[in-house]
Amino acid sequence: MRNHLIKLTQPCSEDWNEMNSTKNGEFCVSCSKDVLDLTNIESETILKIFSSKKDLCCKIHKEQLQAPNVEINEWDNSQTSYSTYFAAILLASAISISHPIEAKENLLPMEIIKSTSSSEAISHSAKSRIIASPVQKQDSIHFEAIVIFESDGKPIENADVMFVSANLILKTKTNDDGSFSLKIPLELIDDQNLFRISHVNSLPHSGITERFDTKNYILSKKSMSTKYQFNVPAVITYLGGAYYIKNAPDPVVLYKGSEISYKHFDKALDGKNKKFDMTNKGYYFFDENDGVAIYGNRAYYGIYLVYDK
Repeated sequence: MRNHLIKLTQPCSEDWNEMNSTKNGEFCVSCSKDVLDLTNIESETILKIFSSKKDLCCKIHKEQLQAPNVEINEWDNSQTSYSTYFAAILLASAISISHPIEAKENLLPMEIIKSTSSSEAISHSAKSRIIASPVQKQDSIHFEAIVIFESDGKPIENADVMFVSANLILKTKTNDDGSFSLKIPLELIDDQNLFRISHVNSLPHSGITERFDTKNYILSKKSMSTKYQFNVPAVITYLGGAYYIKNAPDPVVLYKGSEISYKHFDKALDGKNKKFDMTNKGYYFFDENDGVAIYGNRAYYGIYLVYDK
């Protein structure tokens, strides 16, 4: 199993902007160490860095600590220097972290179930069965909400919004005033309803340029009965010493109503599994409490929802 979690061991209070640039990153005078910026780096590259240097000081986003880093390809680091990986960081520094995480294959457009609202619905797996009929034929509620910055109350335009269940994922984007609406089948609503707000292509108002954290919210059925306000925090970045854990407990993997062995899923990402193929597929990951809200206690160690592109 190759499900890796990054752990921050020693949070640091030093000012990143006051550090001096070196060939291996920023230099921290207090601890006399180079500090790597991992905030815009893909998980595969991060794992290669940790493989070359078991613990290091870094700058990292909160959301990177919460998501597992799945090793996509095998590598031989015996002839690869730490500085080589730093060069890869410089090359990738202009690339922003985005969600969802996608399989590294030639991908086709997502399979979309059209609804009568402005939202998109992505067919996923079910706890007990697969939805085969169009969602508009089912009894549903019209959920309305607004997404704003937690710090100043400014609306966020074009934020990505997902309602997530093991049965179905509904997607939409916020309007210019931060509002959105979703038509949600009643049979998918219970006492723990998961929404994910993410920053891909978002447009905060009033010249705000800072990103915000991808954040999951668990709403009760009662909370969804009136217009809801999602207060989204600005992106949280940590400085400090970090290491990674191999062989974290296996999460659940779901695809079209069936659980897939994590071992098969893991190998499929390498293109080495004949029983399960990740070509033209992507996946979302939800950890701990969010996994339980979606799938019950079976998903205590997280859940991957695999979908067709």
